[in-house]
Amino acid sequence: MVSTQPLQPPTSFSADQALQQAISAHRAGQLREAHRLYRLILQAQPNHPDAHHNLGALALQHGNPAIGLPHFHAAWQARPDYPQYWQSYANALIEAGQFDAARQLLAQPIPPAVPGDAVSLARRLPGRADGAGPNT
Repeated sequence: MVSTQPLQPPTSFSADQALQQAISAHRAGQLREAHRLYRLILQAQPNHPDAHHNLGALALQHGNPAIGLPHFHAAWQARPDYPQYWQSYANALIEAGQFDAARQLLAQPIPPAVPGDAVSLARRLPGRADGAGPNT
C-alpha cells in the first residue's frame, strides 16, 4: 500500500542540511525539489530567513513577484541589517508595482553595503515620491 502522508525529513535532518540541499537543487534547476525543501524548512522553522528569501527568489524566477513578496518581507524582517534581504525586498516591491511601499522602504535606514544599489533601485521608480514627475 502506498502512503499518502507528506514526505517528512528524517528527525536527524537539520534545517542547515535541508537548506544546502535546497540551494543545490535550486542551482541545478530542480525548482520543484528546491521549493519542497524550502517549505519543509519553514514547517520546522517558520521564520527561517534564508528559506523565505529563496522562496521569494523562486517566485521571481517564475515572474510572480507578488507571490514572492511575503517571503522577501519575512526574510528582511528577520534580518533587516542584511543587505541582500533588503535589496531583494525592495526589488520585488518594484517588480510587483508596489511603488509607494518601495519608496517607504527606500526612505528607511539602508544597510551599509547597499547605498549604490539603493540609488539604482530608486531610479526604477516611475516618479518622485512627491509626485512631481519622473526622476532625472
